[in-house]
Amino acid sequence: MASQKTNPIQQRMEYLADQWNDLPKNKYSIIRTLIDRTDYDMLDAFHWYMLGIDSPVNDIAILFETEFLDADCFGTNLIRELEGTVRLWNQTEFDKGVNKVAVDWTPDYSLSEKDEVALFVNNINALAGSLNLPDKRWLIVNLLTPHNNQDKELGKWMAGLAGKKLFPPVKILLTDYRERGVFEDLAYRHPGNVYTWEPDIDSEHVISQVSAMGDPLAPDTEYRFRLINMMNAIGKSEHKKAIREGEKCLTIANANAGKDPYWMSQIVVVHIALSNEEYKNKNEDKAFDRADKAILTGSLAPEVLGKQTGGAIYAQALVNKGALYCYKKKWKEAIPLFETAAMNYEQANLHVSAMEIYRMAGYCAAKNWNSDSALENLVKGFQVSRHIGDKDLRSGTFSLLIVQLLKEDYREYIPEKELEEKARAVFGEDWRENINKTWKGTDPNDLYEDNPFLLEQQKQN
Repeated sequence: MASQKTNPIQQRMEYLADQWNDLPKNKYSIIRTLIDRTDYDMLDAFHWYMLGIDSPVNDIAILFETEFLDADCFGTNLIRELEGTVRLWNQTEFDKGVNKVAVDWTPDYSLSEKDEVALFVNNINALAGSLNLPDKRWLIVNLLTPHNNQDKELGKWMAGLAGKKLFPPVKILLTDYRERGVFEDLAYRHPGNVYTWEPDIDSEHVISQVSAMGDPLAPDTEYRFRLINMMNAIGKSEHKKAIREGEKCLTIANANAGKDPYWMSQIVVVHIALSNEEYKNKNEDKAFDRADKAILTGSLAPEVLGKQTGGAIYAQALVNKGALYCYKKKWKEAIPLFETAAMNYEQANLHVSAMEIYRMAGYCAAKNWNSDSALENLVKGFQVSRHIGDKDLRSGTFSLLIVQLLKEDYREYIPEKELEEKARAVFGEDWRENINKTWKGTDPNDLYEDNPFLLEQQKQN
């Protein structure tokens, strides 16, 4: 039972732990957690909660974060991560009250049987055997597997896993979304091996409870409550309520902006949200009016809050209006907004955002038949990418930047060798093929007619 003295998030963690402990884990090898995407943050919190030494979860959980890049090396990469996790456990010093038992296991990369799935399964089985787990205590192997749009390949890999013999204590935990069921076919084809768990997460209710906590007379308490109401109303397409709650947010923020510059950022956030809400409801004039108000407040932010925090806020406002122009195919008007936004992101050291918005400026310039401006912005985006790690580049839209650059005469500004070495480092030796596979459904030969960034924005709105 959840304690009445804990906060709403802690109570939800305890409630989910009760649900988890009641699952029929003894009958299945794979547990597929099926959630709405909006509940992911709360589920992620529960995954980390499971790892706690004092957690009420009865099982031993291992959390894998290895990215699925290539089926031919995924098992090896998982075992390398597991090796590091076990080493960290064995080397970590705990308080005297914690009864720590060292794990006597080392990976055996010869257990592959020329099969990456077998390599993973055989090593996990060996680990489970070394733990000597008591009856009805399970080893939970939680595979988060970010996979960068490789749904079919990942599904095949997991189907191979479902066909292998796991030791009874081993349970594979997967996360799936109702909006995009990557493992739906896996569950359908292996009903006796895959159990689908649909936890009662209810993030909306939990966040509403959290937002109402605090001093009832403090302005930020009511503001948080109204902001959550606004966002929930937007999500439920309750337009009038969204506008009403948003206006209440703005009243609170404007009344307190002179006392605390923190409120300046909230004014921008609310105007951006309401701008998109108005556009979604075909109120274009109101949408642009909200966008202009966000920019007006945001333009003051760098001076008041500094280039890092304030510059990022200003950039968000500029990107919002630029996106509105893109929806209306007014490419020329969008270019300077994206250029200024990217510059502010760069000055704020938000390199991933800067690279993407420079790319968007280049995209709009190409749509406007301005090749010089397109190349200039794409080159700036590539230069910013030098400050970004390969993993972040791989999971973002760097691949689109590369494809767009290949359409331009970039060699005067970026050595061809540098571009190819960078692409190879991020996407592997077959980087051209891998980029095309990443954006399957986007024709690289007709890229400017189909932009995934805009399509995703339209889905959100």
